[in-house]
This record gives sequence, C-alpha cells and structure tokens, in this order.
Amino acid sequence: MHRKPHNREILLDGNVQIFCTPGHYPISQKILSIANTLGDSPFECIKKLNLRNQKRSAKRLNRWIAEAEGHMGFLQDFAEATGATEGIQKALEDTSELRATERKALMWQKAEENAVHFEPILFVIPVASRPNQIFVEGLTKGRFRIVSWESYRHEGVTEARIRAGITCEQHYKEHNGECRNWGPIKEYCFAEAWNRHCIIGTDGSILEVVEEPYEMRQSSFRLKGRRKLEGIL
Repeated sequence: MHRKPHNREILLDGNVQIFCTPGHYPISQKILSIANTLGDSPFECIKKLNLRNQKRSAKRLNRWIAEAEGHMGFLQDFAEATGATEGIQKALEDTSELRATERKALMWQKAEENAVHFEPILFVIPVASRPNQIFVEGLTKGRFRIVSWESYRHEGVTEARIRAGITCEQHYKEHNGECRNWGPIKEYCFAEAWNRHCIIGTDGSILEVVEEPYEMRQSSFRLKGRRKLEGIL
C-alpha cells in the first residue's frame, strides 16, 4: 500500500496529480469539496474549468487546500468559474475569524507564561503606523521605558497611571508631537500588567483601559510576543 505524500512534499514537488489534505480551516474544506466534484486531481479540476496557465493554477489550488491561503487572483477566477463566489467568500470570512480567535488564544497563553517576567512598559503609537509597521521597522524606535521600576511596583494603579500620563504629555511636548521616522504621534500605550494595558492621549489623559495583554491590540500595531527593549526614544 502506497503512502500518500505529505502536503509539504506535494507542494514542494509541484505535484498536480494529488489533492493535498485540507486543514481545519473552512476555506480549505470548501475549495476541496468543490474541486472533488470536478475531477480526481488538481490538474483535472483546473483543466475542466478551462482556466489559463493550468499547471500553475493547479499548484495554486493545492496551496489553498493545504494552507488556507494563496494567490487571491486565482481564487477569484476559481470562484467565478465554479459559480461559488458567495460560498467561497463566506468560507474566507469564517477562516479569518477562526484564525483571529486562534491568534488571540495563543497570545493569552504566551502572555500568561511570561507573566512572571513581566515589566511595565510605555510606548508610542504613531498616526501613520500600518498593522505591521512597528514590528518591521524595529520596536525600539517607538518605545521608551518609564524610569524607576521599583517605585512603580510600590505604587497603586492610580498613581502609576498618573505618572505614565505625565510622562506621555512631557514626551509629546519635548518631541513636538512627532515620532522619529514615523511622523505625528497618535497616542501612547501603557502596559501596566501582563493582562491589562491603557491607551493614553497626547495630553496625558487615560483614553481606554483594556483588560487584555497589549500584544493583542493589533488594530493599531502588531507585536510578536514580549521583548525586552532598552533605551529612550
């Protein structure tokens, strides 16, 4: 009995005669269910749909099945050719939601594991930051530590937030509202505990208190785990 190659082997070899095994994401399962009605292999499926660049398209089909991601132009062509645009769009949205849930669960797990080593940290959120810009350009450019950690540990939450607010207001004035290399400063984030962070305005006021690790605030920035960073902006 022959062993079916693993997905990685199929993708690396560019094998278009075998369907990859779908993962647990809805888009993978949806695409495979459609493809199975059209042929016994990715190449046969693509050939029946009469899509262009058939071998390359078959490879792209297999990648979507295996990894739940890939070439969006191909997926659009596949959806239109099969008349399944609505179903595929729904599967994409469900996959996005599931991945977000999984990422959040993983972040909670990592943050909790690192809780014993947590140190409060205060950093800048620039106006023009893209979701991954801070991570890509280097977190040290946009973060600065609050001085005197020992005194912070002996302060209450209210006193610590007041001091963080004063620090933010002073920093904003001293730098004329600009973050080096990133442009205007939008606001600040004060990670005061491993599972809680505050958003602080440029005037030092508390705008929002969020009961979750600061790594999860990906709508404004993207952080991969907690990193020990030194230096003042």
